[in-house]
Amino acid sequence: MKKPSYKRQKALLALLDTFDGKLSRTDLQKLMFLYVKEFSEIEHYDFVPYHFGSFSYEMYKDIATLERNGWLTISKHHIETTTDGFFEDISSDEQRNITHLSMKYKNLRGDELIEYIYNKYPYYAIKSKIANRFISAEKLESYRPSRTNSALYTIGYEGKKFERYLNELIQEDVKVLVDVRKNAHSMKYGFSKKTLQKAVENLGIKYIHIPNLGIESENRKTLNTKADYDALFAEYAKTFKNKVEDMAYLNELIETEQRIALTCFENDVSYCHRGVIAKKMQSGFKVEVQHL
Repeated sequence: MKKPSYKRQKALLALLDTFDGKLSRTDLQKLMFLYVKEFSEIEHYDFVPYHFGSFSYEMYKDIATLERNGWLTISKHHIETTTDGFFEDISSDEQRNITHLSMKYKNLRGDELIEYIYNKYPYYAIKSKIANRFISAEKLESYRPSRTNSALYTIGYEGKKFERYLNELIQEDVKVLVDVRKNAHSMKYGFSKKTLQKAVENLGIKYIHIPNLGIESENRKTLNTKADYDALFAEYAKTFKNKVEDMAYLNELIETEQRIALTCFENDVSYCHRGVIAKKMQSGFKVEVQHL
């Protein structure tokens, strides 16, 4: 079997190895969370608040990859290594840090581990289905993002981990994510339509795809300079006469849901047509715009 090449996967296997090669799904997520937060010098994974607290989509994907490659077995309740010796595959610094983790949290599992994390890191409990068992409603509410003003956000996912992207939406209390790509497909994990929709809706954020607000792929093939983008967006702006209903719908969403975000690929909004849409909404409907 080919050994994992990513440091984060090696760290995951080494962590399991340190805990006798077997942990529950939840315990593994929680212990890796504590490792990243408190011990590791490398941020192997990012986490979002989810149904049972801190959760990493990338780690979930890595676990599936490691099982497929024969390094892990996954049962209904546990994840187990198929062999040992992974601890020797990581650096001496990482060995020291994982050892410190195992010494500090060697006896913390299950509900006790969840309760510890919920109270030490309350933000990661705000979407939990079981939070009322472990943390007071008052404390939890104080960490739950809440905004009262109406706003239109724009957000690109270029160069962002999926978890960071989701956390930005959560922290700005976005209620509706509006995908303005013509074709909502991406080679980057998490950002194709079905996966993105499922993820945000599980976090209590509505997902709406409006392909009519997108730009045809063939119109993007010869974009090399800022002038090329500016020319494309100037032509795109002329099409708004055919998008009156779509723009009115966006305004209706802001009026009813208050906080919506337009999403597309580019990190820099000046290189993305979502910026053109936002300017049109700002001038036509006097909405507040913020680029994430």
